[in-house]
Amino acid sequence: MPQIEHLIVLMMENRSFDHMLGFLDHPELSPLKSGDYPNSIKAGGASFGVTPNADYLIESPDHSHMGVMQQLYGGDSFDKDWRPPTPKAGQPWPPATCRGFVRNYRRLKDVDSGEQAGEVMRCFAPAKVPVLASLAKQYALCTRWFCSLPGNTWSNRDFAIAGTSHGTVGNSLSSFHPFAATVFGRMRDKRKSWRVYHEDIPHAVMYQPSMALRGLNFRSHQDLLDDIKHHGRRDKKQVRRLPNFAWSNRTMVSANRAWPTPATAATASIPDRRGTPKPSS
Repeated sequence: MPQIEHLIVLMMENRSFDHMLGFLDHPELSPLKSGDYPNSIKAGGASFGVTPNADYLIESPDHSHMGVMQQLYGGDSFDKDWRPPTPKAGQPWPPATCRGFVRNYRRLKDVDSGEQAGEVMRCFAPAKVPVLASLAKQYALCTRWFCSLPGNTWSNRDFAIAGTSHGTVGNSLSSFHPFAATVFGRMRDKRKSWRVYHEDIPHAVMYQPSMALRGLNFRSHQDLLDDIKHHGRRDKKQVRRLPNFAWSNRTMVSANRAWPTPATAATASIPDRRGTPKPSS
């Protein structure tokens, strides 16, 4: 697509597709209905399905690899020694029932109340995320874009940056790979400009530590907004330029800003599998 000169990747975290957009009225989606995917603390106990009443801040669900596997495959009965299914070579994985969220959340938070444990099933109503919902309706929406692996943030960001998590499924300093092939290196090889914009310490520093330490190609997120707004204009002694490839590393984002620069494509990605998943989303 030669008409696209700039690509902005807005890398968010800690939400699932259904948690953010599961109740969206969209022509390509079968929206969730209240009560779908019922979870219970114990077999025959009170049931908690998805509901469109999530708030902006909730207690974080378990997003370790084992925790997510319990949520997807655990069902109504698993104990501390539970292990996920392990199909034989060449055999398909069993379908994910998504019935283990409440039990896993109750164990993680050590809560006695079923109502408290049921909070993990809450999703956002579209009115709660108006900008994200509007973007989803007006632009392309990838409804089957799964995270690379069921587990922690770092491993999924490794896949987004380098196409592999180097054999890890959790947050580990073993993710430090300064010489690994990355999307940033591909940009450099093609003589395309790139930059990482961030709020705190960006995960990309695991791959480009020397540039981060010298301040090369790493800028604050405010610089991204300024580069978009003033692209091509002279600022003090230099002309502001939005790079060909911009990686926006946010902790969590309420997508409340537009992208006014011509010939620019923006994509938002959420690497964690958290919240209430649906097999078709």
